[in-house]
Amino acid sequence: MSKLKHHAKKLIDKVSKGHVKEVAGEVKEVKKKVKKTAKKTVKKAKGLVKKKEKKK
Repeated sequence: MSKLKHHAKKLIDKVSKGHVKEVAGEVKEVKKKVKKTAKKTVKKAKGLVKKKEKKK
């Protein structure tokens, strides 16, 4: 998460300097990345749950 926070801070700095269009594009990219990682973690979680159920 710290990487994302750092990235967000950079974007905020850019906005305050007036590079709004650039930032809009970058925000979309970040959102895509976040969705991908979120999906991965959900898959991992489901996998762990299945493993635990098998052990019972």
